[in-house]
Amino acid sequence: MFKNKLLLAMILCGSFTFSQAEPRDFGLALLPDEPEKEFVETENELPNVPNPNAGDWLDIYVNETHRAKPRILLDSLQILPDKSIRYVFNSRSASGYDNVTAEGMLCAEGLFNSDGVLQKTFAYADLSNQRWIIARNGKWQVLGGKRNAADPVRRVLYETFCVNDKIISEEQLKTLLRKHAGSSRESRQERTK
Repeated sequence: MFKNKLLLAMILCGSFTFSQAEPRDFGLALLPDEPEKEFVETENELPNVPNPNAGDWLDIYVNETHRAKPRILLDSLQILPDKSIRYVFNSRSASGYDNVTAEGMLCAEGLFNSDGVLQKTFAYADLSNQRWIIARNGKWQVLGGKRNAADPVRRVLYETFCVNDKIISEEQLKTLLRKHAGSSRESRQERTK
């Protein structure tokens, strides 16, 4: 009994190590021997700064308690060779203030097919001077998967862009956004079916 307690204490304190342990020694699945592919971002020019009150903006429905009025400019949607989706987004406040950004989203599957998404803000719109201000620390950031509700608006975009069938065209993307993310009564009814 004393030896078992001593062994347990050594393991918990880290003074006991397994030499040359491999994943299969612990019953974990081995990953295939694939070289890791490095993500290479496709360069893309920013569009003209849009008018937040004109154009093909789609209001995004988040939930009945979400007070802000997020919108996405459908004409800005692009699928780039790096498989990212680029778009212009307006995080309009509940009181009507516009916060327009040029963004990108990249659907990513992690280890063991875990869901995930990368998001990047490329630039912020200066609506008064009709120019973009490039994001200083613009990096692709992991937002997590469909169970991550830290950013409910991006979660709606994730569910539209990444959970649906593989999107192959901008037109298909627009249709999915109208159906799954739009704030119209028809799209809300469609989501509850």
